[in-house]
Formats: sequence, C-alpha cells, structure tokens
Amino acid sequence: MSQYRRLKHGANQAADFFRADNPEGMEARNEVAALAFEDMLSWMHEGGQVGIFDATNSNKRRRNMLMKLAEGKCELIIFLETICNDRNIIERNIRLKIQQSPDHAEETDFEAGLEDFKNRLANYEKVYEPVGEGSYIKMIDKVSGHGGQIQVNNISGYLISWVNICKPKDEGSSGFHCLRTISQAI
Repeated sequence: MSQYRRLKHGANQAADFFRADNPEGMEARNEVAALAFEDMLSWMHEGGQVGIFDATNSNKRRRNMLMKLAEGKCELIIFLETICNDRNIIERNIRLKIQQSPDHAEETDFEAGLEDFKNRLANYEKVYEPVGEGSYIKMIDKVSGHGGQIQVNNISGYLISWVNICKPKDEGSSGFHCLRTISQAI
C-alpha cells in the first residue's frame, strides 16, 4: 500500500499527512488504499487464491471500507493485528524502518526522520481501535518469542489448519522457525 502512496503522492510525506484530522491526507490515503485493494481483488479474480493487503488499517472506518469494497468479490477477509508491548522491540523496529524505508531514503538527518516517524505513529495511535469485527487473528506479544497469545475469531474450516506462525530463531537472527497451527478447536 505504501508503494501506491509513494507513487501517487511522493515519498516525502511528513507526519501531518497521516493525521486523522487532515482531510486532504485522509482522502489521499483512502484513495490509494482503494486502488491497491482493487488491484489485489483483480489479481485474485484472475486466479490468485490469497491476497495480503499490507496496510495500516488501524480503525473500524478503514476496515469497514475494505469489507465494503470486498463485498461479492472475495470469500473472506481476515484482519491480522500484531500487538507488541515491548518498548525495546518497538524502538528497534522504528530504527530499522527509518534505515530501510523509501519514505526516509532522502532524509539525511536520522534523528529528524526518527522524530517524524514517531509522530506518524502517534497520529495512528490517536485513532487506533483494536480489531474486533469480522474475521481476525490477533498476535499479542509473540514477537519476543517468550509466550504471548494468539486470538482467532470467526475463522473455521480448513483455513485455520494452515495458519503458519513464524518466529525468529534467536535475537539478531534473520532465520525463522515456522510452526503450523493445526488446531480446529479455536
């Protein structure tokens, strides 16, 4: 989704672009979300079986917009919400995002990019509503590899038997262990 946004509106969008009370930014983000989602649905109509819409769908209004776009066009939408409460992991991920994201590629001042991204996150946090509608999977504090929980709602049949949960082999490792969840009782 962010690639669509960068192509349509440029890579250098300040945190204000992501404010919920910025009508121009909101309209622009919803426009590219709809474009990306329609492209995914078209791909699925042409034979794709599973589409992953990687975007910040942090409130009910956005998720409802996506469900409405999908009506009659796809069998099931599953929202995946990942919740991490470990401030060290969050900080490390933010720093990696600043280093690797095309949104910050032209930013020469790392600390300014870091501050801008934290402001962007704060804008999303102001309007965040936990996923609770429709079909969803919530992974809560699974990133650290020390327990956590997985919540599954309104998903049944063969699909739930193919949910793969991956976690890093160890801290600092780029390899992953994948576990296939085969529980039909969820």
